[in-house]
Amino acid sequence: MGKGKNPNDSIFKRFGGTLANAVENLIFAHEEVPQEPTAPATAAAGAPDGAAAPAKSGAAAAPAKAADAEKPKVDSKLVNAILESAEELGPALNIYSGYVKTFEEIIPDESSRYKAAFAAAAKVSPLQVDDLLRAADEQIASLKNEKKDFLEGIGEKNSEVDALNEEIKDIDARIEALKEQIKSLETLKMKKEELATNLSANIKKATVRFDAALAAVEQLLRKKKARIERNLKGM
Repeated sequence: MGKGKNPNDSIFKRFGGTLANAVENLIFAHEEVPQEPTAPATAAAGAPDGAAAPAKSGAAAAPAKAADAEKPKVDSKLVNAILESAEELGPALNIYSGYVKTFEEIIPDESSRYKAAFAAAAKVSPLQVDDLLRAADEQIASLKNEKKDFLEGIGEKNSEVDALNEEIKDIDARIEALKEQIKSLETLKMKKEELATNLSANIKKATVRFDAALAAVEQLLRKKKARIERNLKGM
């Protein structure tokens, strides 16, 4: 048992080494099938009473399926970790709870069992009912520190979410800018395609005209040669 535990300490300051690791483990932990919290073994171990959930009686009405669907799954590992942290306060209550657990099988009646456990615990060290109630109040009050530190860790994760959302906004803005750039490029492409089509057509026209002119010149030159040969041959 952690004697002299600081009441302001919480499991989230020790779970996973640091508060950041604790929240990291909680957020990204693999989903497990919920189980009942581990029950204490003996009084000597200082185990708490009520660590395991009470058995349901056959007369208890089964909850509606819709109600079950709304209930969050209970992480038994986390329950036991928080419970263990809280029980580091009020060691006398833990010893008493251990006796209650030990007497479960031999004293079925709850009232008689609790009284017998109190008598047994009082023989070990002086004990008053108010001491047990005060210790219980301390353990319950310690849950506020658990919640405070958890929210602190979640706050850091929320900051990460905010940062990611800002990055998403920046990416969206860049995407929109790229869309505008693509539109401009598509317009430029259409203009270039029009110019290329027109230029290609002009090249074909120019080629036809040049070939026609070249043929005409060749014909003229050949006629000139023929005249020379005809009129000057044999001189």
